[in-house]
Amino acid sequence: MTPQWMTAERLTKLAELCERDDHLCLKGHARCPDKSHYQWVTPHQETVAMPVKHPVLDKATGGIRRDVTRPGWAPEQVTVWAWESAYLHEATVEETIATWQADDREQRALDWKREQQAILDGTYGSYGRLAVTGRDGVVRPQLDPVSRDQFMAQRPEYYLMATGMDGVHARPVAVVRVPSTSIYLYLDVSAAFVKPTKSQRKNARRRGKPVQEVTVTVEQLCQEAVQLWWNKRS
Repeated sequence: MTPQWMTAERLTKLAELCERDDHLCLKGHARCPDKSHYQWVTPHQETVAMPVKHPVLDKATGGIRRDVTRPGWAPEQVTVWAWESAYLHEATVEETIATWQADDREQRALDWKREQQAILDGTYGSYGRLAVTGRDGVVRPQLDPVSRDQFMAQRPEYYLMATGMDGVHARPVAVVRVPSTSIYLYLDVSAAFVKPTKSQRKNARRRGKPVQEVTVTVEQLCQEAVQLWWNKRS
């Protein structure tokens, strides 16, 4: 699966960073004799078992006994600092990728907030007369038919999040998000890379139709999958 942060511009940036900082120590020295300058400390979370004292119930009264406890273990998340040898370009690449991933998460959250706000702030119509009170007593805005048609016409059919190869089955896959939801669909798009057979080519020439290189595209497969999801939901 191709990571979402991996774009052509960012891959070019990584290549420039590797070329600039190649074989430099973490302090930026070329051919540095100090081995401590190649020690990179990275934190990561680990689950460890910590000793705890569990309460004991009194069978006679049903309350908790204060004079007796039962020893046991409970999982706890702790931060562990790992030391490893690394060059400057390795540390720079890891930090740069982490920054890009954080920026992408922030951008996705912002896009989702804008999409929801576009419905609530009157971008697609007025909601003062169409407020509906739910069973829980919360008043929620509702689209009028005209504004709903306008919103549906401007909304994309799906959001393509990532494409790549399935590492288990070695086939091309795509990840799409259904608009206005938090549902992600993992689709097998190998049919888009299957060329037509010799018989299909002959039939196309016999009927005077152009011979297509592929019978279906990735976009068509994504559209059909999202439409099928909506049909099952309704």
